[in-house]
Amino acid sequence: TFVGTAGTVTSLAAMAQQLPTYEPARIHNYRLQLTTIQEIEQMLLSNKKTDCVGLLGLEKGREEVIAAGAIIIRTIMETLGVPGVLVSDLGLREGVLINLATRI
Repeated sequence: TFVGTAGTVTSLAAMAQQLPTYEPARIHNYRLQLTTIQEIEQMLLSNKKTDCVGLLGLEKGREEVIAAGAIIIRTIMETLGVPGVLVSDLGLREGVLINLATRI
């Protein structure tokens, strides 16, 4: 399973679901398909950055970087041959803490 975490992947998941506000419960464990990422990427590239302000699911301040992030995620997925990514709202720190807690 290909798992993605952090701002770009969670933003793409929020955009795919057109969430008006960030909802961790709807982001965590969401399966984001490569085809959806390709569609979002094309939409972002066909618009000016100023037109991306206010898009559902796109957090303010990410307009400058989200298209590049989508390209990077898509390229990684295509290179690895994975059709989708399992989105995690948790990050590396949470993973380390969970790992440590299970050892106690």
